Amino acid sequence: QLGPSCLACPTEEWASVLLTIAGVLLVGALWLALNAYAMTEDNLDLALLFAQIISHVQEFSIDWPSSLSEVSTVFLVLNFDTSFFGPNCLFDWTKHSAYVLQLVLPVIWAGMSALFVLAARLHLKFHLAGRTNLANLLRYTVGLVTHMPHRHKTLFKLEDKAVTRSLMLLIILYNGLCRTSFAAFVCTDLPDGRSFLSDTPAVLCGSATHAGMQALGAIGIMVYVIGAPALLLSLLAYGRSNNLLRDERFLDRYGFLYTRYDSSRWFWEMVLVGRRLGITLVLVFLQGTPFAQALGGMFVLLVAIVVQFMYRPYSNARTNVVESVGLATTLFYIICGVNFHARVEFAEELAIALQVLTWGTVLLCVTLTARNAYSKHLGVKASKQLDAKLIELAPSLRDGHAE
Repeated sequence: QLGPSCLACPTEEWASVLLTIAGVLLVGALWLALNAYAMTEDNLDLALLFAQIISHVQEFSIDWPSSLSEVSTVFLVLNFDTSFFGPNCLFDWTKHSAYVLQLVLPVIWAGMSALFVLAARLHLKFHLAGRTNLANLLRYTVGLVTHMPHRHKTLFKLEDKAVTRSLMLLIILYNGLCRTSFAAFVCTDLPDGRSFLSDTPAVLCGSATHAGMQALGAIGIMVYVIGAPALLLSLLAYGRSNNLLRDERFLDRYGFLYTRYDSSRWFWEMVLVGRRLGITLVLVFLQGTPFAQALGGMFVLLVAIVVQFMYRPYSNARTNVVESVGLATTLFYIICGVNFHARVEFAEELAIALQVLTWGTVLLCVTLTARNAYSKHLGVKASKQLDAKLIELAPSLRDGHAE
């Protein structure tokens, strides 16, 4: 399985194994890269948020034109949806399997991060104690994946990075976690009185499998849907009340949550989380009612647009413009969806215009991200040149001072 499509499995078993490993590695590498850089670059983060919201809108019960399938496929993987790639050629991979994996993905990541931090602590302990054999063992094994520190300051940086990446992943996965948690509670009735899970038709409501999924969904609602935003908001409120928002250690761990916003908008990341939640609620609980979904989606987007124009939360004026463009494009996407479902005569022309506008918005975000990265590179280069010049002039400055 690749996105919404199913591909024929290779006839040779070794080819199936190779194809599965390659697919998992490619998707995993993309997700790791997005988790590492998306929320550290404002415009790239907005592009990812835009793609994830569009991915949910694309799943509204609307007769979307087939020409938009490319948008759906690309944005589905950007939504960190575990059902995007299914290793069906090797074993029985079902929607239920993807459901479980989606909910445990943050736990797997947090567990791996904790193990890496533990290994780093042991390496530093062995290094300082002079037990070089054990330190080198960790360095040449775990050290291939993560940096092994030689000083306490480096260890603190590594711990801060692990916390930051785990929280970043939690926010990036929030759309999918909300949808997966809610999906276990939405059933579709059959004429014979039975019902099946709307998101996973192979599972009958009331079955043992459904009961297990509901238990996981309830945990997901408590931990992810409610718990994660509450935790992040509590951290931000604690930092603000204790004047820690400019503290170096607090910045290293949680700065990605608030440094891009004006100081009075320190909480704005939670507003974006609320937007993700609103669109997900519309998608899941209004499933099968395309016009109701469209109205619900437009309401969420209109509220977001009004709030954005009223408060302009980003400290960078250009970022406020990019956010406004993304919101307007998403609203236009839903309006086009209504026209597609009504089967208007100019549907194909509208689909082309929608593709141009959608990819244009993504290109704008990526271009501004590249521009910012280049500006940072020039700044670092100029700083290094200045340092080198000062070192070169240091002897003459000392001589002049001595005279």
